[in-house]
Amino acid sequence: MQPKFWQTTFVLVASVWISCCCSNEEIICSDGKYVSCYPQKIRVHDVIYGHVVGRNECNTRPASNCTASNGFCEVAELTEGRQTSYWLDARRVIYPPPCGGTNIYIILTYSCVETLTLSGENFALKKPAKQSKTTQNGFATNAVDGRTSRHYYRGSCSHTDEETAPWWRVDLQQRIAVSHVKIANRDILGKRLCGFEIRIGDNLKNNGIKNPRCGVRQHISTNQDGIVSCEPKVVGRYVTIVLPGENKILTLCEVEVYGASVLGNQNFTKLQLVGSNLPYQGHLLDDGTAFCDPMWSREDTTVACIQLGYPGINIGQWNNSIGSLRGKRAVVKRYNCTGTEGSLKDCPRAIGAKETCEKHNAISLTCECFYV
Repeated sequence: MQPKFWQTTFVLVASVWISCCCSNEEIICSDGKYVSCYPQKIRVHDVIYGHVVGRNECNTRPASNCTASNGFCEVAELTEGRQTSYWLDARRVIYPPPCGGTNIYIILTYSCVETLTLSGENFALKKPAKQSKTTQNGFATNAVDGRTSRHYYRGSCSHTDEETAPWWRVDLQQRIAVSHVKIANRDILGKRLCGFEIRIGDNLKNNGIKNPRCGVRQHISTNQDGIVSCEPKVVGRYVTIVLPGENKILTLCEVEVYGASVLGNQNFTKLQLVGSNLPYQGHLLDDGTAFCDPMWSREDTTVACIQLGYPGINIGQWNNSIGSLRGKRAVVKRYNCTGTEGSLKDCPRAIGAKETCEKHNAISLTCECFYV
């Protein structure tokens, strides 16, 4: 084993894995071996499976590169989250083996990590959930019902159809600075979950799969819980899990989201509301400037409220005139939001102008407040 510097600080599997700044590289040739972190657990960073021109640690000199695309998933299934791996025979991890079964080796980059236990509020519990397609009564809401059974036929797991890049999404109904996402994988066919991505943000365009990513390439072994750490924290209202590739099935037996609310936190937005005693109501300032928009719509208001950290608009009062704008100037701006964007700057055909407008025409709004 050769210690290597490892920059990735993301952590995974069975409670929380503490970040590690260095990793090990294990070369596994045709004679096979175990990999052990006892009493700690194995965290897989990378896998090369097959043979690569220029690498001859196992006295192999292949004529061409030959690697298995599913090598990461197969090796991680036998090692991830365990104190000691299953027996790793480079010729038998994948059957039939690639490259005709000759000159095959495994280069496993991993860390040995301790575990902690998550605490705090699960912001995903019993929140609205959707997915790309549903089959076998595997409704999206099954994954946030509070039950952690990994046995699919007990009715507590979601299940998409077999499709290209299936996705699942939960609406947290508020903006959360997400620190960890915990996922329970089913007790059989768990390798289906290998390679998933977690996306977190406020934008529903492309079903949220283009929002910022939490962590990197992910694997959770069959019949295990996995905890993905977002370092740094990722802020958003929607948590989307997507499984890239063709002919994929996404099954989740429980998803839990941990972090902290960012309600009204101006560190995350240049918008603010002024002129009212209520934090969710007032004239809208964009980077300190009020503005008028003769075509201002309910969709525009929805996006502004989401950007401010609220779940949406107060339907009955969203466009009420509120307070005064003493000491503020107002300029003309125009937005054309669809209502799915995460901020006004993401709205299509956003037009800004320098001319001033009458203050009494400046945009004011009322967002939907939280009841906690």
